[in-house]
Amino acid sequence: MQPTCTEEMLLTTAQMILEEAAFVFAEPVEEPTPWSEDPMMGTILFHGSRPGTLTVVASKDFCLALAANLLGDETENLSLESEGLGALGETLNMMCGTLTTRIFGDQEVCELGIPETHPATLDALGPIMEKAQCRAHLESDEGQRLDLLVTFS
Repeated sequence: MQPTCTEEMLLTTAQMILEEAAFVFAEPVEEPTPWSEDPMMGTILFHGSRPGTLTVVASKDFCLALAANLLGDETENLSLESEGLGALGETLNMMCGTLTTRIFGDQEVCELGIPETHPATLDALGPIMEKAQCRAHLESDEGQRLDLLVTFS
C-alpha cells in the first residue's frame, strides 16, 4: 500500500507546530473565509517512496503574526517580504519534517527540499488547490487563514 496523507494528519501537524513553535492557535474550518486579498504561499518538496510537495497558503496578516511570535517582536516592526515570508518558510520546513514522518513512518529516510516562499495570486491558487490530493483549512483565533495542501508526484 502506498503511503498517503489525510486531512487529520495535516491538521494535527499544523496545529502542533503552530502552537509549540509560535504560540499561534488555529482551528480547522470546513468553509474557510474567502481570500480578501492575494495571499502568501510557500512550497517544499519531499522525496520518499512517494515524492510530493507540501504547500501552505496564508493571509498576509497570518504571516506577520507568525513572524512576530517566532521573533518576539511586534508586527508593525516587521516586513512582510522579509520576516513574514521567512517565518512562513521556517514553519513550512518544520511542518514538512513532522508530516513526512507521519506519512512514511520513522523508518523511511525522506529528503526535504528548501522551502520557497512568495506572494501568490488568487488566480494561481485554483489549479494548485484542485491538484492537491490532500488539503486542510485552518483559521487563527484572529480569523487569519492558513491552507495546507499535499500533492504527490
